[in-house]
Amino acid sequence: DDCVEHMMTHGMSMYKSILDDETSDILRSWILERNKSLKKSDEINVISNENRWSFYIGVNDHPSITKALNQIVKHEQFRPALEKIVGPNPAIIEMTAITSSYGAEDQFWHPDIVSTGSPTKYARSFVPSYSLFITLQDTSSEMGATDVCPGTYMCSNNDAADTCEHVGFQVSGDDKWKKGDAIFMNQQSFHRGAAHNDPTGPHRVLFIISFSHKPFDQGETRMLGQGGSYSLKWNMWGHTLADL
Repeated sequence: DDCVEHMMTHGMSMYKSILDDETSDILRSWILERNKSLKKSDEINVISNENRWSFYIGVNDHPSITKALNQIVKHEQFRPALEKIVGPNPAIIEMTAITSSYGAEDQFWHPDIVSTGSPTKYARSFVPSYSLFITLQDTSSEMGATDVCPGTYMCSNNDAADTCEHVGFQVSGDDKWKKGDAIFMNQQSFHRGAAHNDPTGPHRVLFIISFSHKPFDQGETRMLGQGGSYSLKWNMWGHTLADL
């Protein structure tokens, strides 16, 4: 209940130990290997694309994905909070990875849903959605730990970007964003991938899975918010948490 209240206030919350160290390490190694063999047709374009890689992930692409999803679904704190926020057995609307290497620049502050097609502005037309960003290694500020700007999920225009320059902060704080920990964020929240400025630091890898209310469940007929990438393989469309 405290997690739900925190999320409804700030639009984002931290969850510890979503994945264990072994699973994080194996999944990270697979993602880095996959990056090396990416074809142009497989890549997903991201903001400030140079020295960043992203691709669609399927549930059966590697055994570590199945193991990771099992840990997410069974997490004693996250699972009940997720279902109180998004409803029982929510829909899966995105599963991807984003990797940043040394030289990646700051992205601009942005939400993953545009204000003109958002639940904040048109609550009867669009359904809220939420992303779980899991770091697969200890991530320092110099390695580009994600910048966040709590409360901005309530903003119905893009003016929040100016405010976030002054009040936004990195998930790592003054220490590190610990391997396997996650930030759960309303997709209307302003955030950005920060610059990777550590020449000796490893690649920063995030595993991302996004959720929304299950369509046509208990009368839910609203559309997904507009402007998001919804990076999901076509054969994953229509799947729910229980399916995974």
